[in-house]
Parts: sequence; C-alpha cells; structure tokens
Amino acid sequence: MQADGGPKRGYTLQVKARNQAGESAAGALAVNDPVPSVPVNISGSASADSVTITWTPVPGDVTGYIALRGASASFAATAAVETKTVTAASVTFSGLAAGTDHYFRIVAKDAYADLTGEYDDLAPFGVLTVRTLAE
Repeated sequence: MQADGGPKRGYTLQVKARNQAGESAAGALAVNDPVPSVPVNISGSASADSVTITWTPVPGDVTGYIALRGASASFAATAAVETKTVTAASVTFSGLAAGTDHYFRIVAKDAYADLTGEYDDLAPFGVLTVRTLAE
C-alpha cells in the first residue's frame, strides 16, 4: 500500500482472532501515516553575512523542521550544501557571502522521519531565494 508521500508510510494488516472456538476470518486494518504538510508563509530576512528564515508552524504530528541551503535555485535535497534541523519555526544561516543570492528549502518532519532518517518522501517547500546585503 502506498500512502501519501511514498512507500513505507502505509500498511494493511491482516487481523485474526483466536479462541477455544477456533479462528475468525481475517479482517483488514489499514494504518496510514501521511507526510506532514508543506510549511507556508515562508519568508527570509538578510544581513551582510546571514539569513533568517521564518514560517508558519505546521499543525499535526510534526517533530521539527529541516532547513536546507543549496548552491542554486534548482538544488535537490540530496545536494544541499548546509542542513539544519530545528524545532522552532525559524532558522538562521550565518557565515554567508555578502551581496549574493542564497537558496533555501524548508521541510516539516515527523516521528516517522526521526526514526528512519529517511527524508526523501517529505514534502519540501519550493526554493526561497534571499540575497544577503552588500557590505
């Protein structure tokens, strides 16, 4: 069974009861753990060497967020040059070059991702581009 967000997040279990009278017919029990929603209202503010990104917290079974910084506007999560895991709805990246564009993705994570370390099926926000201030 494929649940929202990819394989391994949904299962169908066959359940049987057994007692002195025998065994019942199997009944199906679906278990589904969809990925967290995509963060919204994402914005960034910059100084000459840092960018702070904020967003609206995602409701539901969210244990934190993964903030990714990439080298281009089309970067994939696996090609991030810097990754930060936070529990609040904001993050700051420091030590950045002044007067240049920097590219970010924000992803809400849940207990499933915490346990498996698998982030590929999480739903990232599109790329946010923020230019640091010139010195």
